[in-house]
Amino acid sequence: MWSIGEVKRRGWRQIGLYYWPAFLLLLIFSLASGLGEVFRVDIDSLIEGIMEGGTFYGIWDMAAGLLLSFVAISGLVGLLVRIFVLNPMEVGVYRFFMESRAEGFSVGVSRILYAFSSGSYGNIVKIMFFRDLFLFLWTLLLIIPGIVKSFEYRMIPYILSENPDADMRDVFALTKDMMRGSKFQLFLFDLSFLGWYLLGILACGIGLFFVAPYVSAAEAEVYAELRNSVSGFPLRGFGERNTDSSGETENEGWGGYENQE
Repeated sequence: MWSIGEVKRRGWRQIGLYYWPAFLLLLIFSLASGLGEVFRVDIDSLIEGIMEGGTFYGIWDMAAGLLLSFVAISGLVGLLVRIFVLNPMEVGVYRFFMESRAEGFSVGVSRILYAFSSGSYGNIVKIMFFRDLFLFLWTLLLIIPGIVKSFEYRMIPYILSENPDADMRDVFALTKDMMRGSKFQLFLFDLSFLGWYLLGILACGIGLFFVAPYVSAAEAEVYAELRNSVSGFPLRGFGERNTDSSGETENEGWGGYENQE
């Protein structure tokens, strides 16, 4: 079992090598994520504005219809932005941290666009979409299963960041294998940053932006531990390679990773 203290210490050392590029990259991603908020509509406020804004209640039905159409279109646009822009950018964020970790210096903020130039953009979009869909469906059952699955699927964007062409079944099997016995440990890892988050909130919330690079670098160390805990996984591009039972390096394509129960 990996140590929370150790991955945090390694993350602290790592982020010192490329803190400001990491800060800029996460800031860009946060601003891009804010695009989704542009398309969110406060229905109650809009309805109240219409009701208070005039005395011609005869136009209410027409106004309400237009309002609902606007809300539906805005929500659809926001969903499409998430599926086709934000999810691929999320994979690019993890690519930056893992590649910078391997190189020992910033590989460039442009890595946030890695998914778009990887040659496997469609595959990344598909797998990330199903990750979100499955999480949504699990959450509909009960909140707790949704939380458990969110930890189980946590490594999917990391896996895609170095294996963008991987088969979807392999990716879901692999993240399940990686997280077996580590979900509660990862929960404790998240909880260990509570003091940092509170400190960031006390700094008018702006401090959260300064904490985020350290948290991300530490989480990259978690993935580095988990990726070496499984066999049959062709690791690529991050300066480490998994080895098979003969001690030889595995660096072939995905031949069909099978989850071992």
